[in-house]
Amino acid sequence: MPVKADRHNVGTMVRADADKIRTVLPTLIHGLTAIVLTIHLAATSALTWIVFTEAFPHPVMYPLMGVLLWLFIALRFLAQYAGRNVAAGSLVAFNLALLVFWVWVLLDKVPGQAVMAGPVTRRTELPILYVPIALYVTAGVTLIAQLVVARIRRK
Repeated sequence: MPVKADRHNVGTMVRADADKIRTVLPTLIHGLTAIVLTIHLAATSALTWIVFTEAFPHPVMYPLMGVLLWLFIALRFLAQYAGRNVAAGSLVAFNLALLVFWVWVLLDKVPGQAVMAGPVTRRTELPILYVPIALYVTAGVTLIAQLVVARIRRK
């Protein structure tokens, strides 16, 4: 019998969380939240175009990483608007660390280098990568700005 009670509690908790997500989901399309998500989506779109038009090994990795970063940022906003401050705070730290790592990886791809995409070829320098890099940095800065604005509004 206790197992059913636990399942019932878990089901109740899942429904309560789903209700919270449904109520805060519309906030993702307003204000700084929408700006952060849009800038990040623009960076991922530009990066996707670059990696599929140039010689990059495993080009699918780049848009997938962008989507993963975008999802974690969206989860951070959902946690913030649902009142889960500890989760939102830890997701901000995680998002920024992951974003810094991703920018570092992309900066490493700018100089020309040997690429094994089928036969070994020499890829020229790609300064166009600075566009998605700048957009990712801008998304990180606006993520911090949104956090500051949200803290000010709470006071």
